[in-house]
Amino acid sequence: RPALAVIRSLKTTNQWRFFDGESSKRMSFALAVTIAEKGMSFDIVRESRLFPTMEILNSFFECGIDDVDSGIALRWKPFSLTPVEYDQFLETCQASIGALEVDALGFECFDDWFSVVAVRSKGN
Repeated sequence: RPALAVIRSLKTTNQWRFFDGESSKRMSFALAVTIAEKGMSFDIVRESRLFPTMEILNSFFECGIDDVDSGIALRWKPFSLTPVEYDQFLETCQASIGALEVDALGFECFDDWFSVVAVRSKGN
């Protein structure tokens, strides 16, 4: 059985929802990887080579929504990564993207962090 048991497109609301059917703790790492692959917020990470701290990243995963290129919303049951899962997730992202610098940039919440990083990456 794949990590994400079922992914359904809700055509009537034009949104994606992830239904994991298993413990969210066991699913959080796999779900984080899928969100990073499909969500637009991680385009900012790819472009900037900056990576959020565990606290900032978890505030993002706890919001339960991101945009995707097609203009639909990617939605999931809010979750957070453990320190071990965060380290694994960072390693997975670095294997896919390349070297990343972890930096909070003085922020505690994802929306401020992603906004500043997006502006910085557009300026380069």
